[in-house]
Amino acid sequence: MIHGPPASCDDVAAVKSRVQSTVLSLEEKLNQLHAPCLTDIETSGDRLRKRVKCDTQTLKAHVVALEIQAGESMAQFNDDFQEIQDACKDICTKAQSAIAHLMKHAAQDTLLSSTKSVEALRRRHFSS
Repeated sequence: MIHGPPASCDDVAAVKSRVQSTVLSLEEKLNQLHAPCLTDIETSGDRLRKRVKCDTQTLKAHVVALEIQAGESMAQFNDDFQEIQDACKDICTKAQSAIAHLMKHAAQDTLLSSTKSVEALRRRHFSS
């Protein structure tokens, strides 16, 4: 319980005014402290969003570059593989031709040798 003389309306109004002034002053100080924090948070968020966007775009560009490089490498591989296949076919054709040529000469040599042997046998047989 409060003891003392009752407060006049002017006293109550003065106290009320001081309380309101103090509240306004505290709100102002709070806003002054709060505003930079919000600005820092917003700025940090903006920077982070920009960085993520930039990193995402960079990664997308790298993926596209790698896809292009992989496509070019695959095309080069296909070209090289085709060249190797063509060279192998060419080698096989030349080898078959050489084998056929050797077989022809071997057959001719065998025939010639056989003919000479038959001639020699005939001479011996008919000479006697």
